[in-house]
Amino acid sequence: MSILITWSRKWYALSGIVLASLFTQPLIAQTVNSKPYQAAIATVEGKLRAGQFPEALSLMDSITQEYPKADDVFFMRALVLGELRNMDAALGSVDQAIAISPKPNYLSYAITLTKNKGDFQKATNYIDLLIQQDPKNAANYREKMILLQYNKQPEEAFKLYETVKAEFGATDTLDLLYADLLSANKRPQEAKGILKSWVDKKTSIRPIYANLAQLYLDEGNKRGAMLLLEQAIPLVKDDYLYLDLADVYRENKKDKLAFDNLKKAFESMDINFMDKNRIIASSFTNNGLSFAQLLELTTLLTVKYPRIAEAHLLKGQALWMNNQSADARAQLLVAVGINPQQIDAWRMLMNVDLSLNEPAEAIRHGQEALSVNPNQPILLYFMGISHMVKEDLGNARSYLEAALNNAQRENNFLQATIYSSLGDVYHQLKMEAASDVAYREAINLDSTNVSALNNLSYYLSLRKKDLEFAAKSALAANELRPNDPTFQDTYAWVLFQQENYQEALVWIQKAVKGSKVPSAVLYEHYGDILVKNGRKTEAVKYWNLALTDAQKEGVDLERLKKKISTKSYVE
Repeated sequence: MSILITWSRKWYALSGIVLASLFTQPLIAQTVNSKPYQAAIATVEGKLRAGQFPEALSLMDSITQEYPKADDVFFMRALVLGELRNMDAALGSVDQAIAISPKPNYLSYAITLTKNKGDFQKATNYIDLLIQQDPKNAANYREKMILLQYNKQPEEAFKLYETVKAEFGATDTLDLLYADLLSANKRPQEAKGILKSWVDKKTSIRPIYANLAQLYLDEGNKRGAMLLLEQAIPLVKDDYLYLDLADVYRENKKDKLAFDNLKKAFESMDINFMDKNRIIASSFTNNGLSFAQLLELTTLLTVKYPRIAEAHLLKGQALWMNNQSADARAQLLVAVGINPQQIDAWRMLMNVDLSLNEPAEAIRHGQEALSVNPNQPILLYFMGISHMVKEDLGNARSYLEAALNNAQRENNFLQATIYSSLGDVYHQLKMEAASDVAYREAINLDSTNVSALNNLSYYLSLRKKDLEFAAKSALAANELRPNDPTFQDTYAWVLFQQENYQEALVWIQKAVKGSKVPSAVLYEHYGDILVKNGRKTEAVKYWNLALTDAQKEGVDLERLKKKISTKSYVE
């Protein structure tokens, strides 16, 4: 399908196992009932609500040391570790719970963890235990079919299908899964036949129609897919079909109908907010919707879900992307008012403040955000950037270093971004050695960080240091972001310092041509490179152009005048 395939929830397999949000009172109450350690669990619960996960885990360890048969505490510990994305430790803890008492919910969670790890053989072992406990539960057999397919055992999966069909009879749910197995094993015609037989019986299961429509699309039958879903909507009465139909209309280049159906889906309260959230988030990156359409849909979200912070966050993002910064800020303020722990909303709010050239507001919002979300690296980072914009380099350095210290568990991209900004601050503070190290750390963490690649190259060239590395890095920046005059100028200047004047001329000409308003520095570099290529008259012309803005941009005025008077390059 097209990029809009993300509009639908395609159910090609039915596992029924979802890792839910944790740490709520009902979950804890269900996990432990009238046990001698219930008071200790209440303390654990309080730690979890406060976000004090290490302390909560430590308390649970103490409980299990005193009560080594506390399977429910081992299971709770597994849930917490899973939420913290420590899958290996979570699996170890749930295995301890299973060893004490192999309860169905323990086994189901173990299956979820092993599937997430890609260990489908181990997941199959757990499902076998579930089947032993409840041999009349058809859902467990369907789950095993899925696991066998994932584990590259299709023949075993097909055999199991026949066994389940003989035991429980043919059902639309079972045949939906069977059709998926057929499709996955390059047997689409058989899959179509199975699904069509249930369409003819007017099944009320939406994925039957959605998956058959997908098979039609795969073979280029766009009209067939469209007619099928149009037929299904009044019959099935499942509003998720509007998303499927929106995809298919888009494939048929019926953009108005596609959006009309997407809008119907957003108006429906039977489609959950997270699915709508996902659709909008994907549209921000794939440009599948116009701004007017994005604004209409995000406005719908704020009307339908006025107390969900993310609805206002999405509308704020849509407004910001259309350069409506003041309106975006209003929406983001609503978002953080509803949920002060919405880090993305605070981050975007500070970014909007900076786009409005209001660093003081960004700092004020950052302080408020950090009072609720202390030590959050992304908030500390934006505080550092805000102080940089305000030219308060001391505070900029302090906040960026704090961001780095708190980002050790964050992804490489964020760590590299922080290092790159630290490189900028250290350079402005004339801490060149520290600046070089920070830029190199950024590049080591993220070789596509063009700011670090460019800035390190330029500053090395100014000092005529490590020019081979500078040339390599500057070229890499240009390859990652072609046609950027700033990056072209940097590479030209590195080549100039290497005395490769002819190649430097090629790159500086690209930079001047591509720059809407060339800077004094760019004109000065152009003149320097021209004179080294024996073109003195042209060099003087560009040095004179550089004089216009030289003082405003901090270019050495006396040096420029000397170049002009002597018609030669001056260091």
